[in-house]
Amino acid sequence: MTVHDCVKFAAESLGLDAVAQVLTEKTPLSGLNASDEREYKLLLSCARAVLLEIAAEFVPLTRTANVAARNGKIPYADISKDLVEIISVKKAGRAVLFSSDYDGAHVFSDGIFEVTYAFLPNTENPDAALAYANGKVNARNAGYGVAAEYCIRTGQTDDAALWDKRYKDAMVAAAVRRRESCVARRRWL
Repeated sequence: MTVHDCVKFAAESLGLDAVAQVLTEKTPLSGLNASDEREYKLLLSCARAVLLEIAAEFVPLTRTANVAARNGKIPYADISKDLVEIISVKKAGRAVLFSSDYDGAHVFSDGIFEVTYAFLPNTENPDAALAYANGKVNARNAGYGVAAEYCIRTGQTDDAALWDKRYKDAMVAAAVRRRESCVARRRWL
């Protein structure tokens, strides 16, 4: 899934045919007139905002890195520039207590720590694949959010409420683990 996939789904859903056609045919965006180009840029801005919201609030993207602590502190800059929050810290495979403040995580000692953290997706290149490989987030449910954000920004409040409900329902379903949604097997007495 790419940012353009989300924009394309939203454009098709909102009836912005010129934008959807350009993205479907993968033709240069220079073929759009000024009005359609503004619509595309607005949809792209909405898609970036929605994808960051998904990663921060609904389905966090996680990564693990080995990071060195100096003077009992792991600086955020040593982890990632797209860091949202630190989920866990381990040393030699064992969980370590830590606390976070404005510039890093504090641990009990120095050394190399295994830090698991949530991060934001890179949305700068609209044609690059996003880090959502698990199938929970796809162009359709992200596209609902893009359509909702577009409607809010253009003043279409009734349509925004409809798209927002679809978006929130899809995100709640994506955030629920499959194991939690399974019903226990039934048997005869």
